[in-house]
Amino acid sequence: TYKAVKRVAPDAVVLGPCPYSFVWGFLEEYFKLGGGQWLDQVVIHAYGGNPDLEFVAKIRKLRELLTQYDLGDREIYITEKGFSTPQFSEHQQAHNLVKTYVYCLSERIRLLTWHMLWDYSPGGDPGYAILRHDQTPRPSYCAYTAMTSVLERATYAGPVPGLTASQRGFLFTKRGTTIRVLWETGKEPTEATVTSTANTATRVDLLGGETTVSPSAPNQFALQLTLDPVYLITQE
Repeated sequence: TYKAVKRVAPDAVVLGPCPYSFVWGFLEEYFKLGGGQWLDQVVIHAYGGNPDLEFVAKIRKLRELLTQYDLGDREIYITEKGFSTPQFSEHQQAHNLVKTYVYCLSERIRLLTWHMLWDYSPGGDPGYAILRHDQTPRPSYCAYTAMTSVLERATYAGPVPGLTASQRGFLFTKRGTTIRVLWETGKEPTEATVTSTANTATRVDLLGGETTVSPSAPNQFALQLTLDPVYLITQE
């Protein structure tokens, strides 16, 4: 198949092997048997539970596996990832969506395609989509809109320093602005202190609501963090 594709379209990018999730036995055997020579880039589906628990570790394990078989230069595509609302609440689906995209940006994932846009049957398909069957938006639709508005064309610059072990913080830059995406991985809210020389900041919540915040002390912004990611945008 690879040879046929290249004969017809030499510049086409051939992806594989695309298991439904991180199925390590299959992946290890696939690359051991030499499957990597028939791939330009690597693709996988990435279904699973809480993205704060194992998602990044699985991505890094996949990279280690690729390096083991001299495929470390391959980019990783995730062509399906989602959370079913019968299994997760609609609000959990929303914050899991944002977390997954931010983790992917920080881990240099080439593409993440969300599954799915619209629940095409009345039964809910079963509820993975960000639009319900009647085409009304779930909270995840609003969260996706806010996230893309804030992070479109932004460049990941590293972790936010000074956070606790249970807090997550990701630093992005875009057109002269600094964007910090922050959340708490535990069930109880915690407070984080962010260092910035800005005089004011814009705080954008999970669903896109904006507020202006002032420093709590010179060069410091205090934020309460919960499971819902928030964006702190500063000019500095």
